[in-house]
Amino acid sequence: MHEASLNIHLAMDDTTGETLEKVYRQLPGWQGYDAYDNCPRWRLPQCEVIASVEPAGLHLSSFPEADISAWITHFCQVASSELGFDVHDAAE
Repeated sequence: MHEASLNIHLAMDDTTGETLEKVYRQLPGWQGYDAYDNCPRWRLPQCEVIASVEPAGLHLSSFPEADISAWITHFCQVASSELGFDVHDAAE
């Protein structure tokens, strides 16, 4: 899997946004926010991962395309713990 749309939606309040930033910082490869588009980024050995908030939820994708399934699973575990609800790929 090289991308996922997680069930974290646009209707977040400020507290959710702050908690989500804590999640970002806990994940391996955290690089910060991109200067061009202000999207969160992570650098992994095989690729970069970028997040963007889309109507369907928080979208994660890798460039170049690489299998980031384990990283996405870890993201969901940390986000579920921090946000207090089950975070998962909305497509599943």
